[in-house]
Amino acid sequence: MSIFKNTQVSLFTPTPIDGHYKLGKSPKTVSFYDVLFQPLQPELITAIRNEPDKDKLKQLKQGLYAITPSAICKGGRQGKHVVRHTGLMAFDIDDVPDDMEQCFQRVKQIPHVLYLGLSASGNGLWGLIRLAYPEKHSQHFEAMRRMFDEMGIKIDPAPKAVNSLRYLAYDENAYCNENAELFRELMEQTPAVVLTQPTRRLPLMSRTTSTDLTNWFNDNCTVSDIDEILTNA
Repeated sequence: MSIFKNTQVSLFTPTPIDGHYKLGKSPKTVSFYDVLFQPLQPELITAIRNEPDKDKLKQLKQGLYAITPSAICKGGRQGKHVVRHTGLMAFDIDDVPDDMEQCFQRVKQIPHVLYLGLSASGNGLWGLIRLAYPEKHSQHFEAMRRMFDEMGIKIDPAPKAVNSLRYLAYDENAYCNENAELFRELMEQTPAVVLTQPTRRLPLMSRTTSTDLTNWFNDNCTVSDIDEILTNA
């Protein structure tokens, strides 16, 4: 368990305010061992997993302790509060598509997986991988997303942010591999290509006649333009 004991992370604890919970702005710096292998808030976890109402479930989850798996933070949880990277990145598989045990066994075969356990709701899985280049966090995430896509597994995009939050849930049957390989794959996100038509300027009215306008219309307007005009008339 040395890697878990020697790697630190920020722990945020909730404060009840007017019937709701709000995470504090003064996180504690603790080891991953302290938060992953201790049965924190067992009664609340049980209540969450037994709650069928989604709104109530969301409210209950706000009372959980939380960490920023990739970041040590100071003074808050925004990007500006990140002091340093932990060297790890989380992945989150919501609403597991197949049999939970089957999905668990498939994911644990990935050589980069350091930790794998049940989510707070009990309906998903989450885990940690070790990054070769923490300063290239987003490129690592895109490569990791592609890896899971190729397995037919969809992961939550939230961990692409270094300061993303993770609610804690102790799992006594979690998978751990301290010999997990460093994840070295990088991938740039391909920007979306937006196709636009060149703007066709209408001649200035002060210098045109009705004949000019007719000629311009005939030369520049397509069938699709006319169809759009009639549709929106």
